[in-house]
Amino acid sequence: MPHYIFFNGKILKKNEVFLSVEDRGLLYGDGYFETFRSYHDSFYDLMHHYNRIIDTGKFLKIEFPYTFEEFKKILYDLKYINKLNGHHCYIRVTITRGVDPFGPSIKEKHKPTIIIILKKLPQYVLDRAQKGVHVTIMKEFVKEKNILYNYKTLNYLPSILGFLSRKKYDDVIFIDKKGNLIEGITANLFFYKGKIIFTSNEKDLFLKGVTRKILIKGLKRSNKYFLRYRNFTEKELNEIDGAFLTNSLSGIYPILSIDGFKLKHNEQLISNIKKIYFEELKKGEN
Repeated sequence: MPHYIFFNGKILKKNEVFLSVEDRGLLYGDGYFETFRSYHDSFYDLMHHYNRIIDTGKFLKIEFPYTFEEFKKILYDLKYINKLNGHHCYIRVTITRGVDPFGPSIKEKHKPTIIIILKKLPQYVLDRAQKGVHVTIMKEFVKEKNILYNYKTLNYLPSILGFLSRKKYDDVIFIDKKGNLIEGITANLFFYKGKIIFTSNEKDLFLKGVTRKILIKGLKRSNKYFLRYRNFTEKELNEIDGAFLTNSLSGIYPILSIDGFKLKHNEQLISNIKKIYFEELKKGEN
């Protein structure tokens, strides 16, 4: 069965889609993207992701031309034509400034390239939410603030470096210039001790994840746990009970070890945190 994607206003077979060699996304990384998932046929956090697409488009001056309702219809159309109704799905939206053969300078008018891919969520994404992950700390690359962080641009080389350096591990934890453990390759980081849940202050983050935002909102409503903002270094790992990562594809998944240092894995706490997250998630758009 052919796979269908959305390309510049039309739903086409994937093998019928061709990207120009003069597309600015290819030539200069001049664009941005968003990834998220469906839970069977529901897009609970879709409004959050749509808003981030709109915000990034305004920042880069490559505006996304579809309303929320138009965007949602495209996703359901892709689910239907790809016969993926009832399945957990992965969605990636890619927007570039479009075709321009005359160098990196920007013309006043441009026609963006828009690609939306929807396919069945890979099994490994579901598995890590259940089994947890082993991670390593990437010390060769220190993340520092710049204007592009918190926008998911097509320049994703820091994360690619993370994937290249993870070796036998499932994920990598990045550090900042102070040695604080900040986040995973594509995930936000939380620690816990007893009933206290720790996460970095938003000003210290490089990725303000949607899942993190929803979970924090749920934790603030809950009376089961206390939320605190604090960073930890590698030397302070003995001060915590455990840790977990969050992203829009896997949701919440526990860290089992960091560079071989085994963390306590409180299954009941992780189960409760997931429940708080899903309760808050389902209050969103569908």
